[in-house]
Amino acid sequence: MGPPVPDRNAPDAVAVLRQWQLGAAAVAVLPSLCFAVAWKASGPHLLVPAVTAFGVLSSAWQARRERGHGLLSVAWPIVWWPLLYLAPVDAVSVDPSRYIDETLKRWDAVLLATGAEHMPRWTLGGPLEELANVFYVGFYLVVPLNLLGAWMRRGEEAALRHGLALLLGLAACSVIWLIIPSGGYHETGSPLSPGWGPATEVARWIYRMNPHYAAAFPSSHVALSVASATVVAREGGTRLWFIFALGVCFATVYGQYHYLVDVPPGFVIGLAAGWVATAVGRRPRGEGSDRRPGPASPGGTG
Repeated sequence: MGPPVPDRNAPDAVAVLRQWQLGAAAVAVLPSLCFAVAWKASGPHLLVPAVTAFGVLSSAWQARRERGHGLLSVAWPIVWWPLLYLAPVDAVSVDPSRYIDETLKRWDAVLLATGAEHMPRWTLGGPLEELANVFYVGFYLVVPLNLLGAWMRRGEEAALRHGLALLLGLAACSVIWLIIPSGGYHETGSPLSPGWGPATEVARWIYRMNPHYAAAFPSSHVALSVASATVVAREGGTRLWFIFALGVCFATVYGQYHYLVDVPPGFVIGLAAGWVATAVGRRPRGEGSDRRPGPASPGGTG
């Protein structure tokens, strides 16, 4: 069998993926900026969304016009990742009265049958909490490393699909969070529990940066972990990353960073983002790059 025959009339998958990344980036950042402007925000509540929107969109636009120009041309979504988190946080913080923590607590009470006061107070400050925080903090390393690993093992297109999955997940979570903002259970969770190990200390440091940094409805921790695992699996890799994603689901609830009701929509968003990212720009089987040359004709060059 010879190498695949390229279809010159088919759209270039890399170009399509970069266009989708630009669109997903716009959805991820522009609603936060518009929200901040509409609420007459000032200071960091306006500056962070504005800087994030400008930086992310300029990076996406520049990357859209490049091909094969090295790691940064595909890894820019993880470079901007922290500000992509903070932009909707700062936008919504213009009016903290909009947080709906009490509503989500009531939903959790129904799901967990615990009464209307609070989530169950898990046994915090021990090895199980440290394990939870290993997953929770490890998320910040594993997801970017999966993108970098895709670039090293399979090249530009695979890395672009990972980046698109992350942007789609962040876009969906950010927009929903602007509509349904939630602060989470930080007052009883890991950031205030007795210190036990390094992962718990790192989680506490993240919390001190911004009390609402990682709390949202739906959970973007869950969404991006599942999105990354979905891309790896659908691109022919191992399904073991779903175990890590389930560990993140456990960590977000056990550490009381999130309400239980934050997890299922985050999981669905992650599956959808990963599926879309691996479907965009694909040619139907038997067309384009999947076509192979037939047998050589008599007298042909073979």
